[in-house]
Amino acid sequence: MRAFATGWCKLLGGGLNLSLFVAFTAFTSFTSFTPSANAQELKGNLYFSQSPLEVRGANPHLVPISGRITLDLSNVSSTAGTSFLFVLPPNSTNVVLSSLAVTGPSPAANFQATSGPGDYRAVPDDYVYALPFEVGEIFRVDQGEGGSFSHQSSSPQNHLAIDFGMAVGTPLHAIRDGIVFEVVEDKPSGGNDPNLAGDANYVRVLHSDGTFAEYVHLRQNGVSVELGDTVERGQMIGFSGDSGYVDGAHLHLSLIRNNFDNNPTAPFRSVSMTFDTAQGSPIVLQQGTTYSHPSTTAEAPRILLDGITLSWTVPAGTSFQVEASTDLVTWTAVSQVLESTGARMTATTNRSNPVELYRMRLIP
Repeated sequence: MRAFATGWCKLLGGGLNLSLFVAFTAFTSFTSFTPSANAQELKGNLYFSQSPLEVRGANPHLVPISGRITLDLSNVSSTAGTSFLFVLPPNSTNVVLSSLAVTGPSPAANFQATSGPGDYRAVPDDYVYALPFEVGEIFRVDQGEGGSFSHQSSSPQNHLAIDFGMAVGTPLHAIRDGIVFEVVEDKPSGGNDPNLAGDANYVRVLHSDGTFAEYVHLRQNGVSVELGDTVERGQMIGFSGDSGYVDGAHLHLSLIRNNFDNNPTAPFRSVSMTFDTAQGSPIVLQQGTTYSHPSTTAEAPRILLDGITLSWTVPAGTSFQVEASTDLVTWTAVSQVLESTGARMTATTNRSNPVELYRMRLIP
């Protein structure tokens, strides 16, 4: 979401007309994903104060607001110059952006500004992200970074996004800890129509390094978190769907950095992500490849294969079933539902077909 604002005032006798208090009006600039027109608008306020003479801002939201302001001054000086970047911290008031001084008769000032969520000074760290679905599941990347359908370089905010092919109603999980700062879930199923780009359901989560994740095309009423929630890596946040501009049900996942310092006409830039997967870690996900979580935690224990002997250890009292696959897509149960004693358990496989991978499905 990018915002645009203008303000104008005459300085009267060295003071400012205090009737001016301008709020940003949001407009959208996305190609394949555009925030909903009736979402809560992430807008701040810019205004002139009289005593002292200053340009100030306020931001009532959970996420920083960054942008650029351009001042048109007549017989007025500005300590920050006439065009400068600014950041309004979350939940901030009376943020001084520039101090003004009258330098001659009939002083006047006006401004224009563009803005959007995020801190343009944020530097993405080298975090290795979790896959956005349940442990034990496997999904294919239908469109990767630079994909030809909607991830072209001409769309910086979508260029490095990842699309996972997912049936409607697939549980989605947070790829990183963060704070939920924007939620839309009132949109019905969409279709392959660019006019529907603003009709997607989505969740946005702010991370500690200043980037934020967008989980897009969720099903109607398919968000399980609320504005202001703190979520943990791996926590369920909603259900996949087919809302907005889509050619089929999928999850559009992107990592976003505010881009006002580089290109105010494209205020968001997607950032490449590396993931922790059973197929490698850390890796950039590739289009056409299927991925699953690494089996290295108590929730998804690693199964060791030595010749024809399988072995594993899981917490006592855990119910589970061993499954096998030859293609990492179709999984077949090769054991009954078992209950762990907490000690290392073993089994002998007598499968005649070659098996590429075994996994353990935990039973609630």
